[in-house]
Amino acid sequence: MAAFLPEIGRPTALPSVHCGGPCFAALTAPRNRFARGLGGQLRLAATVPKFPVPVATPGRRSSLFRPRRSAPSTESRVTPPGDEEPGKKPTVGKLLRLLLPDAYLLGAAFVFLVLAATMQALMPHYLSQTLGAIIDGQSAGVLTYRTFRRPLLSLLLASMGGAIFASIRGAFFIVIGARASVRLRTRLMNSLTEQDIGFFDTTKTGEITSRLTQDCQKSADQVSYNVNIFARTVVGLLVTLCFMLYYSRTLTFISFVTVPVIVLLSKKYGELMQALSEKTQQKLADANAVAEEALSSMSTVRSFAGETSEKARFASTLDEYYHLERHRAKFYIAYLTSTMALPQLGNCVVFLIMGHLCMRGMPAPSLLAFVFYLNSLNDGFSSIADVYTNIVQALGSAARVFELIERKPSGSLRVTPLDEEHGAQKAEVVVARPAVAGHLALSGINFSYPARKGRPILRSLSLECPPGKVTALVGPSGGGKSTCIGLFKRLYEPDAGTVDQAES
Repeated sequence: MAAFLPEIGRPTALPSVHCGGPCFAALTAPRNRFARGLGGQLRLAATVPKFPVPVATPGRRSSLFRPRRSAPSTESRVTPPGDEEPGKKPTVGKLLRLLLPDAYLLGAAFVFLVLAATMQALMPHYLSQTLGAIIDGQSAGVLTYRTFRRPLLSLLLASMGGAIFASIRGAFFIVIGARASVRLRTRLMNSLTEQDIGFFDTTKTGEITSRLTQDCQKSADQVSYNVNIFARTVVGLLVTLCFMLYYSRTLTFISFVTVPVIVLLSKKYGELMQALSEKTQQKLADANAVAEEALSSMSTVRSFAGETSEKARFASTLDEYYHLERHRAKFYIAYLTSTMALPQLGNCVVFLIMGHLCMRGMPAPSLLAFVFYLNSLNDGFSSIADVYTNIVQALGSAARVFELIERKPSGSLRVTPLDEEHGAQKAEVVVARPAVAGHLALSGINFSYPARKGRPILRSLSLECPPGKVTALVGPSGGGKSTCIGLFKRLYEPDAGTVDQAES
């Protein structure tokens, strides 16, 4: 101890107290105070002069910590942290709310989307008119460029307008997707930095980084991309439906015979894909965690000749991921076969009725236009089915992300950033904190680390640290010295007992 504190002098040895737990020695002044705990020998050393020890107190708040709720007493009483509440499953509405801050961009994108969909829906109409003018002119023997010039010019304008409006719409959605990705990553990072230390003890870094990179990117991309596709398809279907009703109501109604079956199949397939997507993303996160753990401690792996075992662990996780993907491929075969075959069967029925109508005098250009719109209708419903599948896969990727975002850290205190407490413009600005002096005490502390709940570190420990005095904790490795400091710093919350940070 003299070597440990040379300016203090030689400490006075006092009788040993056998308590059956970790071994501590306390240096306090001017009275002899004891750190009471279960186990081992507890030694007390002599008094020392005053030494200012800045501490965080509820009475005079430190800039590091802030109580979540005001308490009338000066003690911060801690209850044992409960089990983490399971996060609710993310919904489509929760994903779409990522885009709400960009409502003005969505509005502009929607305007160009409607214009592009309208232009694209006009193209079959003008195409059928052009072909009809050519056929009629050839049949009458008066075919010239003037015969089909007007519908051809309309077709050209519709094509150019659709291309320009579609490109502007796509540019808006690229920006919206990037902003949603940044917003989701920021929310997740903010939540992670406010979690209790026990969360990081029980969660692998590789899994966290996987959620922060892969899952966030996939969720944001799928939302922005599929909102674009869905809105474009719905508007296109509405315009297409209007033209189909204009040409033939009977054929239009028959064309919708297979739609309910396709919708039902898409719903069932989407539910299966959501469950499989959650499992595959978890396996990828596990593989990332295994790789991060091995590569970050490669010297240790090499020292124990553990390269083979680490490669086997990584390969085993990827093998589980591969089997899940094979399972998904089997469902995809059945789903795609059904959704592609049913519309074609419906088309055969439509063409049968169409031939009957042509025999009764339906003009050929109208027949041709309806065929074009029928193909557009089938493509639109296929796109909606794909959008639904992609959205439920995005829900699977976002499940753990939103669970981490909505996770509430255990404990009664939370970290307060410097810029929030002192009004600094940037977090990097160093702000001088006010000096505080208070009384630190642990009373009846029971504690075990979150990662090792079955191994208690402290049991019924009581310790006092008076203001202005130096208290030293001395004992063997693993005795609980750093644990006490961690409790004072509020890195962890005890299972039972109180942490007193009051003014003297």
